[in-house]
Amino acid sequence: MTRTVSGFLGMQALFLFYSILFFGCVREQPMPRPYAYHRLYLPDTISTDTRLNCPFQISINQAAMLSYPKGKSGTACWVDLHYPSIHASVHFTYVPLQNRDHLGDCIKGSQDLVFKHTIRASEILEDPLMIEDHKVYGLFYRLSGHSASNSQFYVTDSTHHFLRAALYFDATPHPDSMAPVVDFMLGEMERLASGVRWSDPAKL
Repeated sequence: MTRTVSGFLGMQALFLFYSILFFGCVREQPMPRPYAYHRLYLPDTISTDTRLNCPFQISINQAAMLSYPKGKSGTACWVDLHYPSIHASVHFTYVPLQNRDHLGDCIKGSQDLVFKHTIRASEILEDPLMIEDHKVYGLFYRLSGHSASNSQFYVTDSTHHFLRAALYFDATPHPDSMAPVVDFMLGEMERLASGVRWSDPAKL
């Protein structure tokens, strides 16, 4: 009787050992993980007033790279600011004004370029720009939703100078994941717009 009980207990122990061994070796089923985005490091806000090869100057962020993609065509001028760490770019187009009708055409063209984003933008807000001391007047636009451009502006002195700027990202617009970067660049755009100063073309 003692031998039977001990044999039974031994079989139980052996069964328990193999059960632990078997279930301990079973791999977990792979589970899908939530989609994630790369961590982005926002640039500092330190900037420097920069005289350009165009009839205007702006305060450029130290993290931004300056380029002239098309150079100059007559007296028209193009300038790009690239923010490599956050894949953002601001494209400037400068046009010298010839007369009042030309100013109206430039304003209409800028507005048309903004509102072509209506298809993807959920909202377009505009704020007036007016810096009397430096004769800088215009409109600042904020575009929300899945718009390719999140901000644009145009400024003019109403007589000689017209400047348009547009913000773009070299990435698919995901409003939730890009919110901190968009907020940062909206601040940059506001600073750029308010910091525009006109230069005499003859001195370039």
